[in-house]
Amino acid sequence: LSAHYSQKINFTTEALHQAEAGVDKFYSLLNRLQRIQKTQGAGSSDVQKAASAARENFTACLADDLNTPRALAVMHEYLGEANSLIDAGKESLSEVDKNEILATLQHFDKLLALVDLMPKTSASDELIVLLDERNKARAAKDFKQADTLRDQLLKAGYKILDTKNGSHLEKV
Repeated sequence: LSAHYSQKINFTTEALHQAEAGVDKFYSLLNRLQRIQKTQGAGSSDVQKAASAARENFTACLADDLNTPRALAVMHEYLGEANSLIDAGKESLSEVDKNEILATLQHFDKLLALVDLMPKTSASDELIVLLDERNKARAAKDFKQADTLRDQLLKAGYKILDTKNGSHLEKV
């Protein structure tokens, strides 16, 4: 999809890794939205404008001779913008904003079908116990032990995401 249908595809390992990174960015935003703290109130006009513009531009690119490379660029720009908007809200969004971002991701997914391919990986109970022990060590200011536990989690293939809503594991 990163090459126009009328152009030759230049398949390289680097291009494959770039495509994988783009898919991971999509999945990361979906996972982040699941963990996000919802607040009451009206939605932000910034979120509404960004989502509306992204859906409109994505569709326009596809209508322009099936320009999938440009459509993917629009999606990637939106993923960055949505993450920035979440950062600005300090890991909390109104339910209206959360639903708007999800609707935009679903709009992209109608063409890309990434959600169906999303790996259903979750950390084992053993890894959750390590995360809990690491959090207890941090709370007790035993940073050496916390670092050791973090390294064990990394060796198991998970990184720790510390947010104001708690710590979470994410597959590396």
